[in-house]
Amino acid sequence: HIVLLQGVVPDSVLPWSSVTFVGPAWTLSLEWQFYLVAPALIWAMRSRKWAAAVVLFAIVCAALYKWGALGSYNSYSTLPGGLWLFVIGIASRLALPALRTLALPVGLITLAAFGAAILEKQLLPFSVWIAFLAYLSQTDKPAQGHLDGAVRKASNALIGSRLATMLGQRSYSVYIIHMPVLKVALML
Repeated sequence: HIVLLQGVVPDSVLPWSSVTFVGPAWTLSLEWQFYLVAPALIWAMRSRKWAAAVVLFAIVCAALYKWGALGSYNSYSTLPGGLWLFVIGIASRLALPALRTLALPVGLITLAAFGAAILEKQLLPFSVWIAFLAYLSQTDKPAQGHLDGAVRKASNALIGSRLATMLGQRSYSVYIIHMPVLKVALML
């Protein structure tokens, strides 16, 4: 855990290596792996020729991970397994300026996204992200109708409240430290 590369070692080689000391720290390992290769990725993505090679290489690595060719993992603690999380984040960031130029019906998008999540529970994280991205893209525009206004009002209350801000400022540290605290408490 000192070098933050514990997530690279497959669980088939060293069982539960990514979560041995501090379980949630597998996310730190994944982020560190990304930050180590990000400069090379950014450099390569500046050229269409290299960008295509990077995307193809990422797809191959993700497929090898999915098929178990890189070992087995109990979490997305290695870059080939968690790369899709970074792709979603980067694509969202790149799309946000274009989305801000559109008049998106935030309420309708939110309703549709959560409707899809009700029908297919695995879509819930994706649905929350789509609704949040739509909300972010329209914060400086007037609401379009009653549903849009109600969703924006609820979102503002949830996201912009003092409680949400206070919880957000502390959430990551609580996430990282909660498992050791729980284990010690259970031993007592």
